[in-house]
Amino acid sequence: MSLHVKEDFLQLDYIQDHTIYDEKRYFEEESGEPFDKHSAKQMLLMMNRVAYDLRLDEYSMKKLEIVLREELPFFAVNRRLVLNWINENFLF
Repeated sequence: MSLHVKEDFLQLDYIQDHTIYDEKRYFEEESGEPFDKHSAKQMLLMMNRVAYDLRLDEYSMKKLEIVLREELPFFAVNRRLVLNWINENFLF
């Protein structure tokens, strides 16, 4: 069972993003858009999607947040590349 987290779960500081995101559109139609790792809403969307794909627990989700924020490779600049890289390379 995967964990679905909300903003109070996040450990790091983020900017408030007032954009309303549709998850399906975010990962499909807008997958070529940049991933803003400083936006709380975008971080939650990415974390929840990865948690669902990989069936992560709470500890792994906290580790995932740090990896998404601090350890993404230089080439993972858009949403699709970030999601693909994390799903293939995240060790939990």
